[in-house]
Amino acid sequence: MFATRPRRFFCGAATAVVVLLSVSACDSGTVDGDGRGASARALSLVERWGDVLVDDPAAPPAAPARSEVRFDGSAGDLAAWSAIQGIEGLRVEDGKLVGRSTSKAPVIALDFADPQGVEDELWSVEMRLRASAGTRLAAHPVLEPGPPMPAVLARVESWPIASAMTSTAVEAQNFSVVLDRVFLLEMRPAQNNIRRLLVRPTNVEGADFAIESVRLVFRRERLATIESGPGWHGLGEVFRETLVSRAPETLRFPVRLPDRPWLDLSVGTVDAESPRFAVDVASADGVETLADLEADEVDRWTSLRLDLGAWAGQDVEIRLRTAGDAGQLGMWGAPTVRSTAAQAEEPTTVVLFLADTLRADHLEAWGYGRETAPALTQLVADGVRFRSTVAQSTWTKVSVSSILTSLYPSTTGVVDLHDRISAGETTLAEVFRDAGFATFATSSVPFSGQLTNLHQGVEVMHETGALATRSEDSFRSKTARPWVDAYLEWLELHRDGPTFALIHAMDPHSPFRPEAPFDSMWASAEDAERFAAQADRVRPKIVSPLLRRFMAPSRDELAAAGVDEQSFVDHEKAWYDGSIRGLDAQIDRLMTRLGELGVRDQTLFAFVSDHGEEFLEHGEHWHGKTVYGEVANVPMALWGSGVPSGLVVDDLVQTIDLMPTLLDLAGLDIPERGQGRSLKPLLNGAELRPRPAVTELPVRDDPDAQASYAFTDGRWKLVWYPDDDATELYDRIADPLDQNDLASAQPDDTARLAAELKKFLAWAANQRLDDATLAAEMSAEELEQLRSLGYIE
Repeated sequence: MFATRPRRFFCGAATAVVVLLSVSACDSGTVDGDGRGASARALSLVERWGDVLVDDPAAPPAAPARSEVRFDGSAGDLAAWSAIQGIEGLRVEDGKLVGRSTSKAPVIALDFADPQGVEDELWSVEMRLRASAGTRLAAHPVLEPGPPMPAVLARVESWPIASAMTSTAVEAQNFSVVLDRVFLLEMRPAQNNIRRLLVRPTNVEGADFAIESVRLVFRRERLATIESGPGWHGLGEVFRETLVSRAPETLRFPVRLPDRPWLDLSVGTVDAESPRFAVDVASADGVETLADLEADEVDRWTSLRLDLGAWAGQDVEIRLRTAGDAGQLGMWGAPTVRSTAAQAEEPTTVVLFLADTLRADHLEAWGYGRETAPALTQLVADGVRFRSTVAQSTWTKVSVSSILTSLYPSTTGVVDLHDRISAGETTLAEVFRDAGFATFATSSVPFSGQLTNLHQGVEVMHETGALATRSEDSFRSKTARPWVDAYLEWLELHRDGPTFALIHAMDPHSPFRPEAPFDSMWASAEDAERFAAQADRVRPKIVSPLLRRFMAPSRDELAAAGVDEQSFVDHEKAWYDGSIRGLDAQIDRLMTRLGELGVRDQTLFAFVSDHGEEFLEHGEHWHGKTVYGEVANVPMALWGSGVPSGLVVDDLVQTIDLMPTLLDLAGLDIPERGQGRSLKPLLNGAELRPRPAVTELPVRDDPDAQASYAFTDGRWKLVWYPDDDATELYDRIADPLDQNDLASAQPDDTARLAAELKKFLAWAANQRLDDATLAAEMSAEELEQLRSLGYIE
């Protein structure tokens, strides 16, 4: 069953205003079910939308002209169409573009006579079509006409725009599908001037299809349709729970203020001419204006902290006024009444630092020979280190979903690039937010943000694109510095109240070369030149376009290029270790600043990785391809308030245990659906009953992927490949990197663990919440609202 507390639902489309649906009305800041009462801590005006009074409501301005391609001769912006691959019989017939797929990756190209969306960003693609079979549509915008890049065609399973489709018979009526813009960040900053759209009309061979129309919806058109109300909105790829308002509206919220109150909010606009944002407080003594300003920049947030202390304990009306030309759009980001009143004894500053692609055996605290993380080593010495932690998957999207929900992948249903957790699940941030904590997160790749619905409960989310304002690399950063900077800026405004933050950093991820001076800690300039020459030789031999991009050759590909694998891997590890040292420097800087801000003594700090990395231990590079020890064994540690000093936990634990442990240490209730368990008893010297650890790599729509699972129970670790029902068995203690297969020598243990793993997977899959389950518990009106958001398909 779903949680009984009030739930919030957000759409996950990037850089856009989306309506927020509050399924249950919220009272004056109290929390039902999960968490302590928050009336003295936080009162979200977004959640109080049902109580708002709107003066001078404004209608949205007229939308820009539609950009639509039809095949009946009524649209003139299409120059040509062509079959690229896997298509036969492509032709226009009865006003539709029809054909038949001859592979699982059919591709059609639509070329435009004029650039589409000049000086604008693509929001979504709407297609009206019918198909005889298939489960997924996909599209890929291209900025230049001409032959598609081989890498694009080789990865059609991971195209940026995708949606589930419902198969219909060819004779059936056409249906419309909206393909949300969920993963276009690699195209930034040039998302305009689209000259070509690649379309994958189905994902099965032998399907007949007929495309009636294709429409590109750009950001300005979408924004023009937004009515005033709650939403999830991004400016500069920094997203906030938002109230949308159009000039000359005034939003009036009747509230009872707590002790020592202040108003936390940000304002912003997408209009070249900013409206004015004014905040008034109306009380029995009259109306006082606390702020009257314009946004500092277009498409950027301006943060404010307004003192409400003069009205502490009073019933007042908070008024948010948007002034400007009629219909001009204003964004009020995460407006929340907070209190600086004395807090409980539990930690008030909670930080979860998630290091992407970090294997435990490259940290000296876990036995590594190099001093890769001295700051973390000191924290671990003063806190708790979990010696044996198993990740629930070996690539980011799946693993982080499990960490932040305390659910196994078979239960979250997150398997492939475009999968998202169900709206019915509860994230770690949601529990903290419902308890009155201000919540913040960074997402170094789209997998850990809106693309997976992991922004649920986050008041301020820095998506990957936000790096464009803090780093030269707008897709990912080789240093956590911009994220630490963003967090510390936010914390300065919120340090006198309870906060929760997730900092997702990519430093150890390939390409491994770190920023100076960490690039030369264990690798000389001569080493770098030699490695560059090796890379040039092996790059043409790497078959996978993705692995070629990240310079991740297999042992066979290195041999084919005549490259010495030991020399190659030694240099990779030198840079990998340097990247970890750079990450550690940012942890040190973060902890130092927490002390300067006066919150270090009330801080609970957690450190974990989502997965490790392969360095040819099994003949391959990369991650997300196997479930062996080099990618499944990760570091996990705790430090700070409520955490004992110098404790090493030898028990086998899992990353899904982190969420309930943090909540337990913070004095908050643990969601009933959580499948992990609190490790707090271990910190207090008690024992927990041993339980198996499971790592899942489910099959996905990826030609390079093979499904595999690992089941670890005490001494033994089973690896199972379901495609051919093959099993391997390893001694977890003596052989942590799974080098010596003992399945033939231990047939009984192999059979026992295989049976237990299959039973577990059936159980976990049976716990899954899906859109159908969600729909059954909602009214028709609520369901339609979620559909209009694109939250369910």
